[in-house]
Amino acid sequence: MKKLLSVLLCAMLLIGAVPAFAVSADDTRVDLSAVADGGTYTDAKGNKYTVLKSADTIVETVKADMSANYILGADIDFNNKQFWASVFHKTENSTGIPFSGIFDGNGYSIKNFYVTSNTNATVGLIFSTIAGNAKILNLTVGAEDEEIQISVTAKSPQNVGGLVGQTKSGATATIQNVHVYTDISYQTAYSDSVRVGGIIANTDPINILDCSFHGSVMFEKSAEVSGKVTQVGGIVGRCSGDGVMNIVNCKNYATLDATARPDNNNNAKPSMGGMIGTSTCAINVRNCENYGTLNGENQTGGIVGRITGAVNTENAHDIVGCRNYGAINGELYVGGIVGGAFPSSESDSPSYSYSISILNCLNAGNVTQYATLEAKRENTGCAVGGIAGYIKRGYNVIDNCASVGNITGNGKSGNSSTANGLFGRLFTNQSEERRFVITNCYATGLITPASSDASVYVTGAIGVDKMIYNPFVSNCYGTITLPENHTKLNVYPSSNITKENYGDYTYVEPAAVTATEVSDGTLLLKLGAGFAQNVGTDAYPVPVQPAYVFDAGTENYFSNGEAGYYSDAGVWTNNSSYSTKRDIPVSKDMVITVGALSTDQVTLGHLSDENKASVKKLTAQDMTLVADLGNSYGIYSITIPEGVSYLSITTFSRRAYITLLTLNEEFDADGYYDYFGIEPMTGDSSSPLWRKSALFIGDSICYGHTDTAVNGKILSYGGRIAYNYDMEWVNAGVSGATLTTESNKIIIDQLEGHESKEFDYVIVEGGKNDARLEVKLGEISSGLSSPLDVTSYVGALEYTLKTVINTYPEAKVGFLLSYSTPRNESEAQYKTYPDVTKKVCEKWGVGCLDMYSNEEINGENVLDVNNVKSPYLPDGIHPSAEGYVNLCPYIESFMETLSVPVPDASGDSTPPSNDPPANQNPSDGGTTDTPEDPPEDTEEETGADEEKKGCGSLIGAPIMLMSALSLGVAATGKKRKDKK
Repeated sequence: MKKLLSVLLCAMLLIGAVPAFAVSADDTRVDLSAVADGGTYTDAKGNKYTVLKSADTIVETVKADMSANYILGADIDFNNKQFWASVFHKTENSTGIPFSGIFDGNGYSIKNFYVTSNTNATVGLIFSTIAGNAKILNLTVGAEDEEIQISVTAKSPQNVGGLVGQTKSGATATIQNVHVYTDISYQTAYSDSVRVGGIIANTDPINILDCSFHGSVMFEKSAEVSGKVTQVGGIVGRCSGDGVMNIVNCKNYATLDATARPDNNNNAKPSMGGMIGTSTCAINVRNCENYGTLNGENQTGGIVGRITGAVNTENAHDIVGCRNYGAINGELYVGGIVGGAFPSSESDSPSYSYSISILNCLNAGNVTQYATLEAKRENTGCAVGGIAGYIKRGYNVIDNCASVGNITGNGKSGNSSTANGLFGRLFTNQSEERRFVITNCYATGLITPASSDASVYVTGAIGVDKMIYNPFVSNCYGTITLPENHTKLNVYPSSNITKENYGDYTYVEPAAVTATEVSDGTLLLKLGAGFAQNVGTDAYPVPVQPAYVFDAGTENYFSNGEAGYYSDAGVWTNNSSYSTKRDIPVSKDMVITVGALSTDQVTLGHLSDENKASVKKLTAQDMTLVADLGNSYGIYSITIPEGVSYLSITTFSRRAYITLLTLNEEFDADGYYDYFGIEPMTGDSSSPLWRKSALFIGDSICYGHTDTAVNGKILSYGGRIAYNYDMEWVNAGVSGATLTTESNKIIIDQLEGHESKEFDYVIVEGGKNDARLEVKLGEISSGLSSPLDVTSYVGALEYTLKTVINTYPEAKVGFLLSYSTPRNESEAQYKTYPDVTKKVCEKWGVGCLDMYSNEEINGENVLDVNNVKSPYLPDGIHPSAEGYVNLCPYIESFMETLSVPVPDASGDSTPPSNDPPANQNPSDGGTTDTPEDPPEDTEEETGADEEKKGCGSLIGAPIMLMSALSLGVAATGKKRKDKK
């Protein structure tokens, strides 16, 4: 089977020579010579397009229907025509009408025009606004050496884009293979926020793939405004909203300059980035390059200017395989990859849960920070680094990155320079639950600090002193040089980081790195060799989100399925157990291929006539099995018979594999796996876990604190097991949670909101944070109704198990006794827990997986707990993605042995009962009524076979996007390890 993501990940590690500036659109064109201008073209999937060939008719044709599909049949030359807004700007009652169809440039260009905006409307060269699932594909706007001019005069718009001004809220659009040549000149002072993007100015999370921007963005002196937000990006000015912004294989060649709008008081926080100016949404920036010179203000980065972690989210911001070759200049926080990253609220601790992964990135440009305000030059008010200027809080992983550019800054913290090879300033959380992980990084080049008496910290090239609290740093070194008159070279970057934290680090004397070594990839190869790694073959950290792969020739027609199905008679039936894509237009002899459908469904869909009246129910007997995916899933195809105009496809809403449906485009199992970037499920359908439901509660180990989640979803062991066995699951684990009441995050509180639901399994984990807080051990109570001291470990464990048993009387319950963590200072306290834990579990009839005493789990092939450079337990406490993969077989096998708890009542003073122990407060000895039995489900089950209801509403299609999740394996192309 092809490993698409593996190829992509390896490709990220190879740095080729700087490509020529000329970029051509898609070489593959549809031949439309036989179709007249305004005629209709129908593609192989039955999509109809209006053909556009003439500059005389194109504008009015598109504006007549802003939701239709269009395709160019020739280059469009406007002969130096002037537009006062976007080419296809359409207003209605003074409101712009967004474009929501498909605009396929078909490899042609639109050129030779200019835009002079004298209104407050949002401006984009082609469209002011796009909405919904709009697509703009295979188009060149302007031409090399013939950049289109956008002059923003008179009244000033807030959003200006080289292609599109903004998206309508909720848009899920795609822009692919679009290349824009334009000079944007912002000429008028506008005392408000301004967003400018080479492709789009202001957007919800959409997909921008294989695009480039050439030319410039310039704020003229006449546009000078102080203290107002200015967000400029070579591709995107600002991204906000829910979801993941995918920017893949994009390039910026343009010069960006926003210095005419200074932030004199540091209140507006303007930002500029080669790809994105500012992002408050989750981002997935992959294999992108910046060649342009960036002249920014507050926060300036070669790839992203500013990242803001949204409150109460766990937004993941991934920058993978990106490179900066341009000169990056900014006033306060300046970085070769990221300018600055911050939680959105300084006082709201949940906002610290945002995360950043910077993997396999290179800065080869010179990075300069120049604070014009004296007050900002002191006490870390400004900082500059080859990778990032400033990163604050959050959980962050920086791996296999290098900076070879020269770093210049005029900021100081005391006598320490805030200019450094990798990071100018880091402000990590003090809690071990939020440790930074910085591994396998390298810095070279000249560092010019503020003054000759400013200390520069070299080994690790990590950052300024004082701001770093106990990160995990391994295999980071620098070959940086300093000006000849500079002597303040310190060996260790912080008193808070000891030599042991580095593992077997290496300090290398300054050595020259040539431009050739940078361009031909030698540098990264040298970097890998320095860490005893083979670039492209050894495992690298799995990114937080999967690489976004969009093939313009493959479109998944199954999306946004509705909860329900059509009955045998063609009557729609609401039912949350099923998801149906309704009424897909089809025609006779069209071949439909769909996977993965469950082979144990009776109804796979429905066929309808032109009036959407029922023709027949669609069953497996009506379809051809193309490929058996195993575990009762398969890929099916059907040729549409005469008299059928609409097709509906039905799947279980709870499914491990999401559905791929194509029209006139067949695919096999390999094509299915490659499309979503997943591996086959490994669980056995004969297992007692198969299609059951599970609740997982616990601390950061349960939550997946250092797991590298995909598509914003952290899996940990619970998600991986659920994927393998097609289970419904909820992971309610919380980082920092304790069994005892010695913290404000108590594990048993994680049941809140799930009490009324039924689970087949409840798996509890915890104790590490109790050991860290050195809570007293306590003693096992004498009976099932004895008072419990929840300030002690034993009392709290008993209360937790007792409450779980009472809340879920029919569930199989297990406790995970955590593995050894000898590198952690709380290990001595935790060592007192295992024996008494097993006795407590035995008392309450709860199964216990003793990982602490399991030499195989703690050994080098699973977690390698003693190794400071363990890839499975990088910070000594939390498993990596690969560590969770290694753990899963043991937890799976343990869960298969569990039964419903039968507590030992032999020591209880109360009469024995067949009922589970009653709910009671932990210390009053009294009892309350046990929970009522859940009401019987009286809804009649019709249509497809029903599965066990359980927690169907918990998961549904959104949670079980596991098929889009690599599970810590697929992205590196590695198979899950077999365990004996």
